[in-house]
Amino acid sequence: VISNLTRVCFSWAKQQSESTDQAQYQQLEDVFLRDPLPSRKTKERLAQELGLTARKVQVWFQNRRAKERRQLREMGINDSTILPNPWGE
Repeated sequence: VISNLTRVCFSWAKQQSESTDQAQYQQLEDVFLRDPLPSRKTKERLAQELGLTARKVQVWFQNRRAKERRQLREMGINDSTILPNPWGE
């Protein structure tokens, strides 16, 4: 049986390890504004510079593109011309 204290501690530790600090976020955001679909090499370089895993950087970009599409949809803008699907669908 997992105690409530264990759940709280695990939740807090997970939250701390998965969040990006403001400087990391700003650098990721700056790159996204220049190139929302960076190459694998660019993402690997960013991960190394920021002290994150390449997977976390990849997921951050996926989530950021999804956020951008959602915001554009809410504004009634066709996002396919702004953020093309990388698979051409």
